[in-house]
Amino acid sequence: MRLVCSLDQLQLDYKVMNPNQEVIKSMDGNISMKAVVRGIDYNEKIMNFLIDDVYDTKDDHISGMIRISLPTQYFPPSFSYFNEKTRFRVNTEYFLSVDVHVDGINTSLKTTVPLTIGFEPEHITFNEVISPD
Repeated sequence: MRLVCSLDQLQLDYKVMNPNQEVIKSMDGNISMKAVVRGIDYNEKIMNFLIDDVYDTKDDHISGMIRISLPTQYFPPSFSYFNEKTRFRVNTEYFLSVDVHVDGINTSLKTTVPLTIGFEPEHITFNEVISPD
């Protein structure tokens, strides 16, 4: 699975190997946020999505791409902070989950990967941060 993100869309490239040629009923997923502030857990499902190209198939190799439009709302960046002196903790994480539903009972395969939301500076050295030039 490969994920590419612009400011308003995620592009998810997927590959599923099905060597036993089981019937794959569908694939879907969600993006969720988990935050911990002062020991209180907050969990929010931001959005659900369906991978329309995968349904009722026995193909042994399935691959494709889906573009997921993100909701137009503010999301705090991925962040972690802990102050040992005051015991104050803030942690915000995002996750992308994809479920592959196979024919039968209890036969769903779920994969979850962390997402980082925010911007990371590139090629900045310690001297560049301190120097006023």
